[in-house]
Amino acid sequence: MGRTRVSVHREAWARLKPGYDAILAKHPRIGRGPDLGHLGTLGTGNHFIEVCLDEAGHV
Repeated sequence: MGRTRVSVHREAWARLKPGYDAILAKHPRIGRGPDLGHLGTLGTGNHFIEVCLDEAGHV
């Protein structure tokens, strides 16, 4: 059986979570709301927030 969308998201989240947790440690307000459920989406409404790091690791 092939990989499902849910399993692909879980695998991606397993790789991304350590970096996400590091960002949350510095900026805890970013962590409000569902995280895995929104991976790869624009959220639940007509807006989204893109969080980027610069070369120095700053948000």
